[in-house]
Amino acid sequence: SRTGSGWISACGGNGFAGGGGGRVSVDIFSRHDEPKIDVYGGISHGCPENAGAAGTLYDALPRSLTVDNHNLATVTETLLLEFPHRPLWTNVYIRNCARATVPLLWSRVQVHGQISLLCRAVLSFGLAHYGSSEFELLAEELLMSDSVIKVYGALRMTVKIFLMWNSKLQIDGGEDVTVATSWLEASNLVVLKESSVIHSNANLGVHGQGLLNLSGPGDTIQA
Repeated sequence: SRTGSGWISACGGNGFAGGGGGRVSVDIFSRHDEPKIDVYGGISHGCPENAGAAGTLYDALPRSLTVDNHNLATVTETLLLEFPHRPLWTNVYIRNCARATVPLLWSRVQVHGQISLLCRAVLSFGLAHYGSSEFELLAEELLMSDSVIKVYGALRMTVKIFLMWNSKLQIDGGEDVTVATSWLEASNLVVLKESSVIHSNANLGVHGQGLLNLSGPGDTIQA
């Protein structure tokens, strides 16, 4: 056993251009106190609106991944190239101005529990200006608050609960007519609040057996 005080830091360095955060993995069975672990990007003095990219924190016990940039604005993305299939991760959290991207032609993002985007987080799939990718997203819950998901290509999303609060899901099918129709399937609940928008410039299907609730003005599904 180990005891003490302090914190674990893999933050990017501050400078004319902020450095990117590091990668930390924690595999501890018994914890008396929740340790403080920081992996955010460094401050950029040359371009204050573009701090270093967020790092990643993986907690091996609950199998959860966190990408958190400590509310430092950035346009630099954190690469997420592969999601395990056996065993699956439980949760993925992207928050506090973090920007994560899966820049592949095909990818399957699947977790047992929740994918959560909070506080100006951005998650993108594919490459801008090349709308020919296809992506699968599977989870129990997809929760978005003040955040954006961008898809360059086609999206196949299957969840039980999809909640959006002042958020956007943008699907850019590009000009490739061979890109298949995107579809969103939520078996229990889809709720859009506070001017949330689901927008696709290509074909879009929305399926479900539960409740679809566009709760107020500005909440829209467009295709």
